Parts: sequence; C-alpha cells; structure tokens
Amino acid sequence: MTKADIVDKISRELNVQKKDIAFVIDSFFDIVKNLLSSGESIELRGFGTFGLKVRKGRAARNPRSGEAVSVADRVVISFKPGKELRQLGKLVPVEKVRDPGQALRAADQK
Repeated sequence: MTKADIVDKISRELNVQKKDIAFVIDSFFDIVKNLLSSGESIELRGFGTFGLKVRKGRAARNPRSGEAVSVADRVVISFKPGKELRQLGKLVPVEKVRDPGQALRAADQK
C-alpha cells in the first residue's frame, strides 16, 4: 500500500477531500522528520517509537578490492513497535505475509 492508497482510503472513510488528507499526512511526516533531525524521539502510544541510535564505527572490507576500510560512527533512525503493534504481528498467519522479494522477481520476469 502506498501513501496515495492511504490518502484515498481515509478520504472515502471520512468523506473528506483527498487534498486535505494528503496535507495532514504530509504535515505529520514533516513534523516527524524535523523532530528526528533535531535529535528528538517521537512516541506514538500503541503504535511505536521513532528514535535515533549511534552505530559504532568498525573496520570493514571493500568487497571489490578486498582493501580494509574504516567506517566511522554514524547516526541511524530506529523504530520500535509498540505493544499493540507487536501483538498484531502474532495474529497474522505466516501464509498471509508476502515475500518481500516476490514483487521484485515478478517485475523482473515481465
């Protein structure tokens, strides 16, 4: 499902124009991005928490040349699902979960 699909679904359910729903969703995304870029975390109770973590630097290897390279510390965005979201995962049968590579393989076959 895409953002456009979500906008369409909410628009139909609430009988509100798509442009208004899209504005609200885009505003929400902007707020989340701005808070994360300023180092804050966002807690959406029942859904989850967006936050920042520091990944420690390490020694790595260039896969083409085999040369040793140093990877510096870096900040990554993390998401920790809330209790309700985690429990939802337990209710979904394994057969209903799509293989993430399935869509890519189907597109390659066309």
